[in-house]
Amino acid sequence: VSSGLMIRTFQALLVVDPGFAGADELQTMRLAIPVALEPDAARVVRMQNDIVDALEAIPGVSSAAFVTAMPLEGRDIGWDVIQAQGAESFLSADEAPIRRFHYTSPGMLRTAGTRLVAGRDIEWTDIYGDRPVAMVSENLARELWGSPEVALGKRIAPSGPGNQIWREVVGVVQNVRDNGLSEAAPTIVYWPASVRGFYAPDNVIVQRAMTFIVRSPLAGTPPLVEQMQQAVWSVNRDVPLASVRTMQEVYDESLARPSFTLVMLAAAAAVALLLGIVGLYGVLAYVIAQ
Repeated sequence: VSSGLMIRTFQALLVVDPGFAGADELQTMRLAIPVALEPDAARVVRMQNDIVDALEAIPGVSSAAFVTAMPLEGRDIGWDVIQAQGAESFLSADEAPIRRFHYTSPGMLRTAGTRLVAGRDIEWTDIYGDRPVAMVSENLARELWGSPEVALGKRIAPSGPGNQIWREVVGVVQNVRDNGLSEAAPTIVYWPASVRGFYAPDNVIVQRAMTFIVRSPLAGTPPLVEQMQQAVWSVNRDVPLASVRTMQEVYDESLARPSFTLVMLAAAAAVALLLGIVGLYGVLAYVIAQ
């Protein structure tokens, strides 16, 4: 019975939409641009943009982008209290629910195969023009405003001192299983790769460590990985590559624990069934012999 239930659970996990598509065609890598390499935050984003352009120039690559972390990666990313303009405030910050947030580049949704439920994606003109925009997940849009369509044009901001800049919601993104296939999709806010005005009027925030994703039918092959390395080094030879793997590998790794449990329960069930058959045969044979 336990083995049968585990099989049903595993089958249910296989049909869960993780928030990305075509995992076998998604090649990912982790890049970090430390302060010692580039102290200017604004130039960090331009370097990341140049890397994206170099990756998209690789033959066979249809698109490239970067984000704080891809779903199922298991990375510890940001959480914050997000307030919606015009909504009733909580009695205290301790009572307010915290939301997960990502910093993302334009084209991330298209590259990852994540559906845009309503509105539009963040664009490079938003980033370089310091436009106060953001995207939210579908479940957050429904929680705060009732529907994705109504969420468009609404304004949000982190709840903290100095956050006087409200950011317009320009897009609503499908729910993404950041915490794993067996966990409910968290509410997520997507900030542009560079934001100005968080916690200080002139403060520019960028993420120096990002996951870059490339969509190509050659994902997982050594030639593509080598070309990606050369593309990164064409922008700056001091930027190292880390965690180079496909999203299919990330997806399979997320299923490793339930898969192992399934195998162990199946083995135990098979042994129990075998013992039961042998026992019944022995008893019946003894009765017939008597």
